[in-house]
Amino acid sequence: MARISRCGWDFDDDGTIDLSYGPGGAPNPICYTYGSPDTTYRPRLTVHNSQFDRSAQNTVRTYSIFEANASFTVQDMGGGYFCFTPQVDPGVDVTEWDFGDGVSVPVTNNNQICHQYTAFSQPGEYQVCMDFSGPGRHAHRHLLP
Repeated sequence: MARISRCGWDFDDDGTIDLSYGPGGAPNPICYTYGSPDTTYRPRLTVHNSQFDRSAQNTVRTYSIFEANASFTVQDMGGGYFCFTPQVDPGVDVTEWDFGDGVSVPVTNNNQICHQYTAFSQPGEYQVCMDFSGPGRHAHRHLLP
């Protein structure tokens, strides 16, 4: 089997290798600082040896301070019934909940909201989205319960 001869990282998806190293030369840990908030990047790792070049790519999303300070907690009440409590800064308002099962509920306050998952007969994971807005901003926050 051919040994890895070189690895290269393109962290910001601009086509330029930002970090390159040979066998045994990788920094530990590999770190990169993204400079633009509210941006999606597609970093790519390319591995080279005498027989092939292979790449793997993933997604990194940076959040603005506005988004980073908003989240929610989930409380399992049993029987598919869950309560969601927003945690947002003063001046930020929750505008809608999407429970990931086809049910969306517009709201006008930051109170706890509860939802019964009945559309599916088996347990599963649902991506819950809390929409919120603040002075001049609107955003979504996705978390899995």
